[in-house]
Amino acid sequence: MILVFSDYHRHENDVLRIIDRHQPNHILCCGDGESNIEFYDENKIISVAGNCDYANLPNIKIIEIGKYKILMTHGHLYNVIFGMDRLYYLAKENNCNLVLYGHTHIQKMEEHDGIIFLNPGSVLDNNYAIVLEDKIFLK
Repeated sequence: MILVFSDYHRHENDVLRIIDRHQPNHILCCGDGESNIEFYDENKIISVAGNCDYANLPNIKIIEIGKYKILMTHGHLYNVIFGMDRLYYLAKENNCNLVLYGHTHIQKMEEHDGIIFLNPGSVLDNNYAIVLEDKIFLK
C-alpha cells in the first residue's frame, strides 16, 4: 500500500495520524509540507519540494513501486493549475504510468493515454490517497 499526500503546511501531527491509521508500505509526499529533512527521514517519507518548502528536496522524483513507474512533483513548476500538458509530456518522456502532484489543494484523479494523474488534495482538508496494485482510493 502506498500513502500519497500533499500540502500539509507544517501540520505534521495530521500526517502522523494518517500514517498510523493506514500503516502503509510506502509514504509519498507531493510537497509543501514545510518540514525539515529529519521529519521526512524519521518517518520514511519520500518527498519532493513544493513552492513553500525550504528543505533540500528535489523538484522531481521518479521511482518504481510494484507495477507503477511514478513521477512525483509538486506541480507549481509545471503550471498544473492550467492543465496536465507539461506533466503528460514529462511522464511520456520517462515512461511513467502514474503522476503524483499537489499544489492546487484540489483532490483529482484522471487518466490520459494510460497515464494516471493523481492529486491527493491537501492534508489540511483531510484529503489524501491510497494506491494499491489494482485500485486507487481518494480519501
